[in-house]
Amino acid sequence: MENGFELLDPSNARAFLKRFSAEDKRSGNFCYQRGCVGDFHVDEPGVAYRTAVVEADENFDVRLSYDAVEGWQGDCSCELDRCQHQYAAMRALLAEHGTAVVRNLSSSKPAAVQSAAASSREVEPGLARRLTSALGRMPNALESKFIKRVENAYTRSRQTGNITNWDFEEMGLRLGGYGWDAVKIWPAAPANEHEFWLYVALAAQERNVAIPEFMLPITDFKPIEERLKRWRRALEIEKWEKNLTQLPADATSTPSGRGETDLRLMVYPMSANLQWRRPGHELFEDIKQSQVHQIAQDETRGWIQFKSEAALLWHLLSPSFFYSGNATLLFHHPDARTTFGRVLRTPVLEDRLVNRQGQVLKRPPDPLRWSIADAENENDDYRLTLVTPEGQPIGEVYCALPGKPTLYVTEEAVYSGPTETVLEPGRENRIPAPAIERAAGVSFLQALGLPLPARVSNRVRKVPTSVVVQCELRAPYSNSRNEDCIFKVTAESAEGYKEYWNGGTWQRVSVVGGPRKGAKDKDEIIIHDRSQMALVPSLLAPLDLKRGLVAHELQLRVTRRFPEIFSEWLKSVPPEISVQLQGELASFMEQDVAGKVSLNVTETEIDWFDLRVVLDVSDTTLTQPEIKLLLKARGSFVRLAGKGWRRLQYDLSEEENDRLARLGLSASELSDEPQKLHALQLADEAARKFLPEKQVEQIRRRASEIKARVAPPVPENVKADLRPYQVEGFHFLAYLSENRF
Repeated sequence: MENGFELLDPSNARAFLKRFSAEDKRSGNFCYQRGCVGDFHVDEPGVAYRTAVVEADENFDVRLSYDAVEGWQGDCSCELDRCQHQYAAMRALLAEHGTAVVRNLSSSKPAAVQSAAASSREVEPGLARRLTSALGRMPNALESKFIKRVENAYTRSRQTGNITNWDFEEMGLRLGGYGWDAVKIWPAAPANEHEFWLYVALAAQERNVAIPEFMLPITDFKPIEERLKRWRRALEIEKWEKNLTQLPADATSTPSGRGETDLRLMVYPMSANLQWRRPGHELFEDIKQSQVHQIAQDETRGWIQFKSEAALLWHLLSPSFFYSGNATLLFHHPDARTTFGRVLRTPVLEDRLVNRQGQVLKRPPDPLRWSIADAENENDDYRLTLVTPEGQPIGEVYCALPGKPTLYVTEEAVYSGPTETVLEPGRENRIPAPAIERAAGVSFLQALGLPLPARVSNRVRKVPTSVVVQCELRAPYSNSRNEDCIFKVTAESAEGYKEYWNGGTWQRVSVVGGPRKGAKDKDEIIIHDRSQMALVPSLLAPLDLKRGLVAHELQLRVTRRFPEIFSEWLKSVPPEISVQLQGELASFMEQDVAGKVSLNVTETEIDWFDLRVVLDVSDTTLTQPEIKLLLKARGSFVRLAGKGWRRLQYDLSEEENDRLARLGLSASELSDEPQKLHALQLADEAARKFLPEKQVEQIRRRASEIKARVAPPVPENVKADLRPYQVEGFHFLAYLSENRF
């Protein structure tokens, strides 16, 4: 089609309008005449269109499409098979078709030229005629639909000059790849539909995509084989010519086994420069900016061989050098400091860091510390200096790298030391006396581990701070089936000082009201004792708490394992920290339910008894069903409605545990389920402790009768002196055998 609205089979489109009822025709005409039909979207020129019909301020999406068998069909979002919206849309589409035909007729091409062009479009018969001739019959509906898809793809390829993955998808031949990517399958545009199909079929088969079996009779690749062979050969030659011309000039001359390259970092006051010692060279040299990328390329290709430590050093540094373009780490740059810190903290690279004289930086084992020189009066300054353990100044510090521990780099050594602060290492820090002689200044000195100066120590009053952990149960939102345990950790002093733990740090909060005694005189310095607060991070760490939805709250999801986790955590809380449990959580502060064990037996079969555990619990608030739940749990926690979590512990002495063991029972396995025991088992002396005296006598009489009934002598071929209980065991087995148990 030369125009997107020149319809295929317009007469069938007009016949489509005759299928509607009189009411739909009337409403559709009215809708069309009022201009309710919007602009058309051409899905496929001549055969598929989409538009919107607006009626009563509501949009209806209408699709009109042509099928080789069914003819023109309509579909509307109003979900009726035929409706006034489809009728109005087809009226509008036929109007567009008429306009397109008139435009083509009034084109500037001479009639003779148009006729010649039309006659040259398809010299050979189309696919449908070829298939009809090959099959000896007309194609069925499915075959005609496939042929139509191929013809549409051919039309598109003539317009665009290529074929895409999407075209293959439309034909039902899925090659893979991105939809609009062109696929190179021919040396030049096909001359006709049949040649187009041959290229398509060959491309599909080469990619293991099956073509329809009914197309095989018209799929002979001989007409295109020679042309394709020459074209593919030319492409192969072109590819290799391009590859060979792009080889690096030294690709064939790069020697193998040239030796190992070594690397080191030379540390300067403001930076650290990477140096290399190439094979055959005695000295290290700075790596120039132009050499950085060449080394990176050679290392990627395997053309350069590093010593083992040098390879690790390059691995740590190369990402920074790749982006910066040079082999220098500038200490003022945060990323460079981070990279430098990784190198310093890698033990095997210690001898790869040197000073400007080429000497390896020392690693003193003892950490640095801060020293303080007192101020004489409030007009004087306190002087703080970072020194060695012996009290010697360390000189200029090139950079300080935070971490555990903080590292301080000087010209001679890499020191470990105190956490980096507002103080500047490597020089004397002078702080006015009034700033130090306050609560914040005293806390600062304590954080540095420094003793309090004489002018300060006699003015300090330490105030205890108490830590309280409050716990309560709460649903994350209304009607939620889940439940969280909410933790609120507070540190507070009697003077009104208060902080909350947020899971990572302590946060100071202002307290409205409450006691605020403050300092007794203006010279007094109040310091809050934070020793209890220091215990909180490690105390809460095993619970892995998450931040809550409310500020200063942490939460733990209540799961099946929650009672065991929470009860074990409570045992780890030091006595100086207070834990307040609200609601059902308070049950964790109660003692476990103590239960005295007795047994009850009921004869179920001849000589066989059902043994049940009878509990006498100390907690009189528990109902019999609750006791049964505790017994079933076998020592695990049970959540009882309104009573929280409880668990049962048997009140058994060591002797009673031994007696149960002789009966084949264990306190950890006792439950309310009956256990079947034989009279000879229950006749053991161990059962007397747990059974009523009458049942003991009854069982013993039954056991005596059993032994009397079946007591054969020990066989002569048993070459051993059996002990009395072994003889009884033999008699018991004989009894079982005799009665076919």
